[in-house]
Amino acid sequence: MTGYRENRRSGTAQPVKRLMSCRKIALSLTVALAALVLAMRPPLAAASERGVEPQEKPSLPSAGQAHLPAADATPPSPAATGEQREIIIMSDESRELITTSISERPAVSYWHVQQQRRVDERAPVTVVPGVRLSAWREGKAVRIKLDVLTGKWQYNVPPPDVKETRLGVYSITESAAITVEDGVRFGLPVLHFRLGRQVDQCAGTPSGIENLTASIKVEGFPALRGWCYLLLRNDSPRGVIAVGVIRKPGRAAGDRRPEWVSGNPLEGALIAPGATYYYVTNVSAQPGETGDVTREQLSVNLAVFDDGAYEGDEAKAMQILGTRTGYYAALERFTPMLREMLDQFGAHSGNEAKALESLKVKVLRLPEFDAEASRKAEARLKPRDVNGFRVYTGAGMRSAREQTHRWIDAYTRPAARKERRMAFREYWESLLSKAEAAVARWNLALESGPEGN
Repeated sequence: MTGYRENRRSGTAQPVKRLMSCRKIALSLTVALAALVLAMRPPLAAASERGVEPQEKPSLPSAGQAHLPAADATPPSPAATGEQREIIIMSDESRELITTSISERPAVSYWHVQQQRRVDERAPVTVVPGVRLSAWREGKAVRIKLDVLTGKWQYNVPPPDVKETRLGVYSITESAAITVEDGVRFGLPVLHFRLGRQVDQCAGTPSGIENLTASIKVEGFPALRGWCYLLLRNDSPRGVIAVGVIRKPGRAAGDRRPEWVSGNPLEGALIAPGATYYYVTNVSAQPGETGDVTREQLSVNLAVFDDGAYEGDEAKAMQILGTRTGYYAALERFTPMLREMLDQFGAHSGNEAKALESLKVKVLRLPEFDAEASRKAEARLKPRDVNGFRVYTGAGMRSAREQTHRWIDAYTRPAARKERRMAFREYWESLLSKAEAAVARWNLALESGPEGN
């Protein structure tokens, strides 16, 4: 699913991706960082033997957006207009798998066969097939491009070394749903596609949502991609790096809503001061199915700020901050290695493979825990459970080390070499700049942020 943030000053809206929650913070960061690889990867050319369709708008490789793949280009205004918007629904024999909005620009969504089946987060991730759905309106019909992606999925984040196979390009109209069996031989279920509608605003009273924070305001319930969202505004002068919403009766079966969302640790705030974020719920926005969001018994229970302060759930906040402590500690050790590689690149006669292999060897020597970095953060953040904080610090360091390998693999795999839009030095200098800036922001927060909470 997709979340959105809107800049209050400019009035513009930008798509951002939300992460699915997990019980183990180490896996959560791994999932988030795996999405960086996707963001660094330009989309494949959109040519097919069944026809030619418009290409997804390419994005230059960068240090990344720690979000899941974007679909809608611009969210509708939070204000209700009474309009219904067109959506496409992909389902198997028993349930809806993907719901996404339709426009003239391709909307991209992902799903894989174990997306709602992994109950034990500690269980090993296995190789499974998934699908990338690209859909756009073309005259009176909607065109659908389907690709099979096989690999070790993390929620709906495509694996960095995924094996891709084109299924085809199909057409669908309002009067004629279609069934696609082409993916069965790859392990996918028979897929059904139909067009539908969604309302542009869901029912509910913002004051009916419990709020344990002072800085996050619930302003409404816009509808996007077939589901109702909470429109959350950051009324604090500080940036929000993570926000949490729980369902007080507990998570329901097949719950598509995360219990918290954390921004990309290489970027700035998830929700800038005065900006908004669209947080998905389990309430359908399809006409005839739309319920009252207030009845979901949701609670805004967490806000973590870019200076290390938080409001709400202390234990969850310390999981996020502990993980970030470890992530930045590893990143602070990695950036000198990356800078040295760039300085010595000429000594390798421009041999990219040799330079990156040398970098990989050095990354393997990164420690799994930095006691000094943890103690420095503990002195400022004052976690109640110090041992637990250190566990998450170690998890963050391990995840960051794994991410550096993903950055290297994402640059060197065959598909990336063919479609790369940045030269070697430009690519890695861009990443180095973002990494050093992120570490500097974190260190400044620990030095000048509030002590304790």
